[in-house]
Amino acid sequence: MTGLTRRDALSGSAALIAATAIPAVAHGQVRFGANRGDWQRFTTAIPRAGIVRVWYDTTIPTEWPKRALLADGRPAPVVLSIRPWPRDLLAGRLDKQIEALIRSAPRGSKMNAWHENIPGNPLDYPPEVNNPTVMRRVHAYLHRKCAGTHVRYGSIICGPAEQMPQWIGEGLDWYGVDWYDNPRYWNKDGTIDPARVLHRGHNNLATWQKLSGLRHPPILICESNSPFDWHRKNWFTLQARFMSENNGHSICTFWKASHGRRQGGLSGPWPPSRPVIRRLRYLAASHS
Repeated sequence: MTGLTRRDALSGSAALIAATAIPAVAHGQVRFGANRGDWQRFTTAIPRAGIVRVWYDTTIPTEWPKRALLADGRPAPVVLSIRPWPRDLLAGRLDKQIEALIRSAPRGSKMNAWHENIPGNPLDYPPEVNNPTVMRRVHAYLHRKCAGTHVRYGSIICGPAEQMPQWIGEGLDWYGVDWYDNPRYWNKDGTIDPARVLHRGHNNLATWQKLSGLRHPPILICESNSPFDWHRKNWFTLQARFMSENNGHSICTFWKASHGRRQGGLSGPWPPSRPVIRRLRYLAASHS
C-alpha cells in the first residue's frame, strides 16, 4: 500500500478517533514532554510542555539535572534514568552519590534505574543486571533511598507488563513504560486500531495494580512515538485518552533521526509535520 493510499485510509478513522479519544472531562492531569536532546525545540513548539526525560548511562551524577527549562523559565520536572552497578549499589558503596543526587532534586522529580531491563534484554545489559532477582533488590533499595524526599522512584519497562511482573518491583511510587507504535497495533489497511492500543494499556495497568496494591497507581509513558508521521496524531491522542482516565501523569515523546522506519526503528527526527505539532499542542494544553 502506498503512502498516499494509507493516508486516504486513515482519513475515515481519524475523525472518529479525534471525536472519541479525548474525554469531555479529563480524570487527571497529563504532562507532555520530550527527551532532553530535543527539549528546547519541543517546548518552543509546545509551550505547555511539562516533563523531560534524561538518561545517565555511564555515570551517577551528584546534582539533579536542571538545565531543561519550562516556557516560564523554571526548571522542567525530570524523569531521570540511571545505571548504578548493582553490586556496588546494594553494598552501599554508591550511597554518597545517590543521596547527594536525591537531595538536590526539586519537587516533582522522578527517578528510575536500568530502564527497559526486561526478559529478552533489548538493551544488552550484562548478566548481573539482566536478572529479575537483582532488579527487584535494586528497585527496593532505591525506593527506600527516595522515601521522604522530593524524588519518587519507579520502574520503566517496554512490552506487556503481564509477561514480566517479577522484573518490575512492588509498592513503587510510580510505574512506567516506553511505548511505541508498531504493527501489533495496526489494522490490515495499516491504520491504528484503537482497541488494540487501549487493550495493551489496560493489561499493563492490571499488572501495575497488583504490584502496587493500588486501584489507581501513578503511571508514566517515558518514551513514545510512531515511525509514521501520519500515525502520530492518533497515536498520541489514544495515549492521552488512556492516561487521563487512569491516573497517568506524563507522556514523554522521543525523537531521533536514526530511529525511523527506514532503520527499522520506532520514531523519527523532530520536527514532525505541522498537524502533529498542532495536535501535541492541543493535547498538552487540554490535559495539563
